[in-house]
Amino acid sequence: MLTWRKLTFLFLIGAPLASIGDGFHVHTKTTFYAPEGVVWFIKGVPFWIPFLFGLAAAFLGITYELAKASLGAERFKQGSNFTEVIVAGLVYLLLHTLSGYISQWNFPFPDVFLALPVLLTWYLLDRSFGGALVCILAGVIGVSAEIFLVHKGIFLFSDRANQLFGVATWLVWIYMAGALAIGRFVERRGPYETSKT
Repeated sequence: MLTWRKLTFLFLIGAPLASIGDGFHVHTKTTFYAPEGVVWFIKGVPFWIPFLFGLAAAFLGITYELAKASLGAERFKQGSNFTEVIVAGLVYLLLHTLSGYISQWNFPFPDVFLALPVLLTWYLLDRSFGGALVCILAGVIGVSAEIFLVHKGIFLFSDRANQLFGVATWLVWIYMAGALAIGRFVERRGPYETSKT
């Protein structure tokens, strides 16, 4: 169940974690932001990026709950433990960070390299139709938003990482990993929550 406390936490944890991954994309010259009139948060990363990523994390939490309400809770893995939340979060952070280096090194088959850990994480920690659907939705919506921002000139991907309408094809796997982590977090019952009977 997504409480206000969880929603706030998603915003507060999503803002810095996703910004770290984005900082590595800028550091590896995988992405570039338009320099005109920008106040920088970290060298090369605009100040508004943490707010955008915090809102994206909260939006994913809401999307997860809406999908659960629409499809029925039985199509989702019920419950989660602290270890699952941490493992899924670390997989997301690691893949978001590594994706910049994969592009820099012209790594062969970057989609396969990033897809395998995401699929394995889903299989080990979730393995539900609903979880898979939310991951796919996150991938489609996230990549579409980035394509929109690229075409508006807000930022761009380097020539070696802009194969899909100006963005990297492997970007979908980063969003899917983030959706997995958020799904495990939303399913975790905290000590302040009571079960519905």
